Amino acid sequence: MVYNMGDTNSGYMTFPSKKVMSGKSIGSFLASQGFVRTSGKGSHAKYKNPLTGKIVSVPMSNDNISGWLLAKIRREYEKATRR
Repeated sequence: MVYNMGDTNSGYMTFPSKKVMSGKSIGSFLASQGFVRTSGKGSHAKYKNPLTGKIVSVPMSNDNISGWLLAKIRREYEKATRR
């Protein structure tokens, strides 16, 4: 999957503005931005930004994620990419 959402000043792409995404597609996006999957035990995976050390937790399912949970993951991503 290719994400072309435009670059930000920090060198990271903005989080996709879709209203619904699967956990696996969010994980693919984070990996494409240089995040490293640190753990995946259970139903959630943790992706760590090696530059800032901050973590984004993502529920790994094929089900659609939307609403408040997608907004929370988006906020975690934005915090993790701030330097």
